[in-house]
Order: sequence, then structure tokens, then C-alpha cells
Amino acid sequence: MTTSGVIDPGSPTPGDPLVEMGRLVPDRRARTVAGQHDGVGTEGSEQPPLDGADDGGEVGVLEGGVARSAGEEGVPAEQERCALDGEAHGAGGVARGGYRGHAQAAHGHGHAIAAIAIESGQTEAGVVDRYLQTGEGQLDSVVKYGITWEFEQLPENRDLVSWLRTYNSTAKEKVHFYGLDLSATDDSGLMPRAPWTVRATMNYVRSVEPKVYARVWPRIDRLVSRFMPDHYSELSDTERHLLRAEIDSVYAVLAADSARIIRTTSRLGFERGYRDVWMLQRMDEVMAHDLAHPNNQRDGALVRDSLMAENVKWIMGLESARGKVIVYAHDGHTLDMPRTGGAIQFRSLGTLLRQAFGNDLLIVGTIPGQIVGGTGGIGGWIGDSGVVDLREQTVAKLLSGLGAPVAIIDFRQTDKDSALAAQIARPWPVLFIDKSQPLVLRKACDVLIYIDRIAPAKLIAANKNKTPYPT
Repeated sequence: MTTSGVIDPGSPTPGDPLVEMGRLVPDRRARTVAGQHDGVGTEGSEQPPLDGADDGGEVGVLEGGVARSAGEEGVPAEQERCALDGEAHGAGGVARGGYRGHAQAAHGHGHAIAAIAIESGQTEAGVVDRYLQTGEGQLDSVVKYGITWEFEQLPENRDLVSWLRTYNSTAKEKVHFYGLDLSATDDSGLMPRAPWTVRATMNYVRSVEPKVYARVWPRIDRLVSRFMPDHYSELSDTERHLLRAEIDSVYAVLAADSARIIRTTSRLGFERGYRDVWMLQRMDEVMAHDLAHPNNQRDGALVRDSLMAENVKWIMGLESARGKVIVYAHDGHTLDMPRTGGAIQFRSLGTLLRQAFGNDLLIVGTIPGQIVGGTGGIGGWIGDSGVVDLREQTVAKLLSGLGAPVAIIDFRQTDKDSALAAQIARPWPVLFIDKSQPLVLRKACDVLIYIDRIAPAKLIAANKNKTPYPT
């Protein structure tokens, strides 16, 4: 099914994590833009296919629920949207096989890829997309400053951006790049570069609404350096209210003047700039929530799955008429399962997307048997030495019995194997962060990639300890 027409996420319902946090609500102006993006041409392109060598080695594909050897076909991809996940930040799981390979496999089945969206900062992703569409910037710098959550340190992400730029340079239908997550974020400190996000967003406002910029910026300039979790409490109530009121006023002006801005600039440029102001509102709400609940260890960010789900709906509204959207995020987000973080119970990104898109969503999960040598400082709950063996205490015990170093299990085919069907229909313990939670595999995902042993990614050292991208 191809989404078309108007995308309206509707009113928030009781129990929605955004509502539980207070004022976080969907953007009711989300809408579909079909075939009117910058740099996007028409069908019938003569560009090279999305194919090439995959660095992942042999993969066992389960046919009818059971597989023992390498297959020639990749994961089936009938669905309109695809969500893929990884076991841990910094562990060489799905990324080690090559993000590039997943898009290549989908394209090989005749499915056009319109966009790739990853668990990374929304605003920063604009840096990557400009590079992909125009070649503006230098690859290493674009990766360093355009990807967050310390995923910019993963060479697989550099490979993904490089490959997409090569593909787009000759393609008529270009692939776009989005970030799903809170802007300005890192594993090592929530939103440490939030002031940059404000400045980058206001630079866009200055380009399309110079009078609004001239009015607003002098009023908030002195406050922006404290717009981050570590310093948000240093703002007085009056200053916080002023900052939020000015952000809201900019959002309202852009909405009211959208037709002119789109006509004189571009539709996609407006959508991204307008959404970045929306992101400032969400960041403010997360910080305000955590300020009001100081004993909850900043659990506002734990329920950001709702924000990511709203961003996927927004991206689908922009891109689904052109093809599929592939989403990459951590297992804890993309699996359809209830989550608990701190004192909060919330619905995962996968659960929210399943409710929104039903069977048009394909969820691909990943589970390792062993994690060897930690994660190189990313995802520290695993540690950075020794071996974490999950094969005796989690669902990996079942999967390790397949006898393949890598296996792909298509749960949509497991009804052909009654024994396996019974196993995946019952709860199994799965380790998320530092807690074990029950997981019913058949409900949580459609396809599962089991990797018997993963090791730390070889991080890009130059991308550590970065400073904000120049504005």
C-alpha cells in the first residue's frame, strides 16, 4: 500500500507517552508531498541499480521457518515501510553486514527506496541530505556533524553516506536522508549541542523570514547558551516562558506563510525548516519535564519513541508516493513490545508504527548470541571488555541451535514448522539496557536476524569529542 493524500496523526490518546509527558503532541499539519522535492525527477531513470558487493559474508536464510545454509535471496520486502534495528550502540551487528546491503536487497526485489531514516538527530540530518542531493560539504565532516548519538563514529555509517552520494549523483529519483530522533543528542550526554540546534534553525528563519528573525533573535540570543539539560535550570521561569513563546511564534509565522515560502524557495526545504522549529518545541518539553521531575534521571528522553513515531509519519507523508522508507534504530525502539524506562512504561516506536501502518510495516529485528569485547565506549551497559554470552539466558538459546553463524528467520513462514511456531509464540527473556524483559518474537517483529557472535565496531577516532557544526 502506498500512502497518499493527507497524513493526519489525529489527536493524542490517553496513555500516549507524549501525552504522559505533558504538552508533547503530534504536528497536525503533516501532509503528503508527492514528486515535488528538490532534485527529484521522474520514474524511468537510467541510473545504475542499487546493487554491489555486500561486506556481510554468507547469511543463512530460513525458508519455511528453517534454514541451514547460505541463501541467494535477501529478506523479503513486500511491505511499504521497513524498520531495521541493531543490538547495541557501537556493536558490529546489522551495521557490520552493511546498511548498504539492506537497501540493495530491497531494490533487488524491485522496490524503489525513497528515503533512509536513522536513529539520529533530526536537525543534523539536513547536513547529510544536502550532501547527498548536491555534494555540498566534505564526506568526513558531513558524517561527523550530520549524524548523532555517537553513530558518527561507526565506519558503516560513513560507508552508507558515501554510497548514497555516489548513487544520487546519477539517479533521477534520489534517495533522501532523515534523522528520527531528538536533535543535539549523544549517548554520553543528552542534547549537549541544543544551543547549536536553536542557532541552526534560526538561520533558516533568517533566510525566509528576515523580519521575524530580526525581532526574535535579539530577545532569545542571551538565553540560548543555557538551552540544554545541564543548564536549563539556570533559566528563570520568565526566561523559559519567553524562549518557548518565541519558538511558538516562529512556528506560527512559518505555518501562516508556508505557501509563499514554498513558492519562493522549495517545498522540501520548507518542510525541513518548519520541522526543525517543531523539534525545538519537543526539546523544550523534554527539558521542562526533566526539570519538574529531578529524581527520575531525565526519563523524558526515554519516552522519545513517540517523537520518533511522529517523525516517521511525517517522513512517510513526504516520501511514500516515491517508494519505500527504510528505518534503522535500536532493537529497544523498533520491536513491537512494551518498554519500561526508569519509572515510566511506554509504547515503543515499533508498537506505535504497527498501530499506524499495520501489515504495511515490516519489522526486522536482530539478536546476538555473544557480544565480544564490549562496544568501544558506546552503549556502556554491555561493558568494554570480556564476553557477554546471551545464549543460556535469553531467546538466543533457541536461535543458537540453528547451527549457523548468521541466520534470517522469516516469522511469516514459520507456520510451516509447527515446532518453531510454538517456540516463537511464547515469551522469552531478552536483555534490554540492563534489564531482562519478556518478548514474544512472533509479535515483536516479522523477520529476525540472529548473529552468533558480534564484536566492537572499529570506530572513527576523529569523530569523537566533536564541537557543534558551524552555523
